[in-house]
Amino acid sequence: METRVPSNIDKEIGERFRQVRRMKDLSQENIANLIGIAQKNYSKLERGESKWTIDRVYEVAEALGLSVVDILPKSKASTGANTAGLPEIWAKLKTKLNAVLGIYVRLQTKLDTLG
Repeated sequence: METRVPSNIDKEIGERFRQVRRMKDLSQENIANLIGIAQKNYSKLERGESKWTIDRVYEVAEALGLSVVDILPKSKASTGANTAGLPEIWAKLKTKLNAVLGIYVRLQTKLDTLG
C-alpha cells in the first residue's frame, strides 16, 4: 500500500479549517463528530500530519458552512505570479489582430467591387 506523505497544501488546508473553526467557536471534537471520525484523527488533519482527501475536504467544508473554493489554496497562476510577460504578449496579439483586420477589410472591399 502506498504511503501518502502530507504536503504543504495539506498543512494550508488544515490551517484554513482551523481558523474558520475557531472563528465559529467550534471544537475539533464538534467537527470530528459531524464528519464521523475520531477527534485525534481530525487533529492530525488540521496540523497537516495527515493527508486530506477530496471527500474529507468537502465534509469539513460542509460542516463549517463553507464552499470548498473558500478553503483551497490559491494557485500561483491566480495570484499573478505568472503574469510578468503579459504586456508583451498583448502587444503582439494586437499587432496580429490588426493585420488580420486589415486583410479582412481589403477582402471585403474587393468583394464589394466584384459583386
